[in-house]
Formats: sequence, structure tokens, C-alpha cells
Amino acid sequence: TASGTLRLLLGEGRDFLGLDLSRGRQMWSFSNYDQAGYQGSATASVRKKHVLKLFEDKCTDGDRLVQELVKRTPPEGVVETTYFDVDPLQPWVSPLGRAALVGDAAH
Repeated sequence: TASGTLRLLLGEGRDFLGLDLSRGRQMWSFSNYDQAGYQGSATASVRKKHVLKLFEDKCTDGDRLVQELVKRTPPEGVVETTYFDVDPLQPWVSPLGRAALVGDAAH
């Protein structure tokens, strides 16, 4: 596929983004909205196995694409980051008006 091709799969509490880069490289990002209390893993091989397990019983073309990309990724290339869904903060402006917090960004 051409460089810059973007694949986005959404649904079932998980989102996947795949992007074709130059020189035949690819990058991907996966979000799993885990309600089961997964605590993460300190080892790369366990992280990779966890992502693959989330797709093992899935059979759509998109799921097979995700499985193939993850399988081709070296374990140390699977990085885990935790996101939290929290209530938004109230807008805030510093006393001198030099900084403001609006939404999720400070300016």
C-alpha cells in the first residue's frame, strides 16, 4: 500500500489505528477499554501476548490485519500506556492572566 495509508478499526471496546510509512514501514496504535482490571505488564513479551489474545477469537479482515501487524512487531516495540477517563476540569486562569487551562490543555 502507499505511504500515508491509514486504517482505522473501531468497535467492541477497542480501537486500532494503522499507518503505512515510507520505506515499507508501518506503525500502529491500539486502545482497549478494559473493564476487567488489567494491570499491565512489565515485560514486553507479555504485553504483546496480551494484545494478541484480545484478537484471537476475532475473524474479520480488520482483526486479521491487526493480528498480522502485532505478530510482526518485535516484543520490545509494544509499548503500553494507560489512559483514564475522568470528569473535565473547570477552566482556570492564573492570577496575573498569563496562563489558562481550557479543556485538557494549558496555554
